[in-house]
Amino acid sequence: MSKKGRGLKILAAVISMLLLGTGVLTILYQSTGSEKTSAVIVSINNDLHQHIIKAEYTINGKKYNSVLDSDNNSLSVGDKIEIRYDPKDPKKIHSGTGFGFYLIITGGVILLFAVFITVKEKISQTAQKEKQTDISRAPPDHQKQ
Repeated sequence: MSKKGRGLKILAAVISMLLLGTGVLTILYQSTGSEKTSAVIVSINNDLHQHIIKAEYTINGKKYNSVLDSDNNSLSVGDKIEIRYDPKDPKKIHSGTGFGFYLIITGGVILLFAVFITVKEKISQTAQKEKQTDISRAPPDHQKQ
């Protein structure tokens, strides 16, 4: 294996671990200190650059209407969903996973790719060694006289 190939696999492994760790920490951070409640999707604005979802929910008898940090394309106006909000500032809401989920998926895909490439190289190296061993064990050809 070349030094370049080994370096790329190490880089991919480090990046994937950073993405996985950051994703888990992001989800934990969003969950810590937040409360759950239900909300209703009141509007969805899709344009070329944005996917803005507004949700309406009630906390302690007061109605709120805030933008949800989700780009879930399966949501429709009128859907009832579970959200998390900051009890100190109920206007701040999120879907509970959001960006952290995407970091975990991306990190996992990169890690699986790095593992796949490593296993493929090991299998190829083993096959080459076996082929070389078979060639060296083969009896020399004797010419007919």
